[in-house]
Amino acid sequence: MSPATTDAAGPAVSASRWAAPLDGWACDACLAEVIDPFSRRYRYPFGSCGRCQIEGDGGPPESGRGAGLRCGDCEAEHRDPASRRHRHPGAACHACGPRARLVRLDGRAVSFEQHSMLDDLDAAGSLIAKGEIVALPAASGVALLACDATRGEVVARLRAWLGEPLRPVPLVARDLGVLRRYARLGPLEQAALRDPRAPFAVLETQGREPLPRAVTVGLPTAPFALPATPLQLLALRRAARPVVMVRATLAAPGGGLGPEQAGGALAAIAAYAIRVAPPLALSRRAAGGR
Repeated sequence: MSPATTDAAGPAVSASRWAAPLDGWACDACLAEVIDPFSRRYRYPFGSCGRCQIEGDGGPPESGRGAGLRCGDCEAEHRDPASRRHRHPGAACHACGPRARLVRLDGRAVSFEQHSMLDDLDAAGSLIAKGEIVALPAASGVALLACDATRGEVVARLRAWLGEPLRPVPLVARDLGVLRRYARLGPLEQAALRDPRAPFAVLETQGREPLPRAVTVGLPTAPFALPATPLQLLALRRAARPVVMVRATLAAPGGGLGPEQAGGALAAIAAYAIRVAPPLALSRRAAGGR
């Protein structure tokens, strides 16, 4: 157990313990780009640079672009020694990089008219808020399963599928304002949550709003984090409540499941998934267009 510490807000509390991030972390500059309406990477979920530490090959899923596939702007960054994307596979954007596409795992078409959305990731966030479990792609190759942490019955169903009835589930909150409603934050915890490596901080669940027992399993603490990658940030951009985000790793033999596995076990727990679609230029070439 960690020793007790005292913060300025109140009596002694247990010092936070840290866990590994779900999928690595993106640097502040890459996170800022995707929420800047004047950036050409506004709401682009698969960008990264040499400052980021994304699990896997150093870039987002399928982000590596050959010289013939990068657009002019991304190619210029890739060649520029002064650019943080110099020779980095994350030199991609809406024009030349992979795309996020929302799909139903039962094979039926998505009815986008039912969702208030800016794009597919915004629609995924809306579905999570409505009580759906959505599979998100991750650089590790194992899908992240996301659901609203305040919906106890949904979290209980996810726990049963994972075979993890008692282990604390990690929660990701859009920002400190959301997090503070559900957990107690002292200076130590706030500093850790702002660390660019985006660790989980195990916080006391003493906020104004309670979390369901399916999340806390009777414990006085829960692991929290802020969005660590552009994809997580965009999916949770309008989330007013924390989101459970766990790897789709079954306790039974079979291991981790990727978001491309539409049938079988993953479809049994998640109705929707974000798929990594080929760059638009490749899709046009395959269709015989220009």
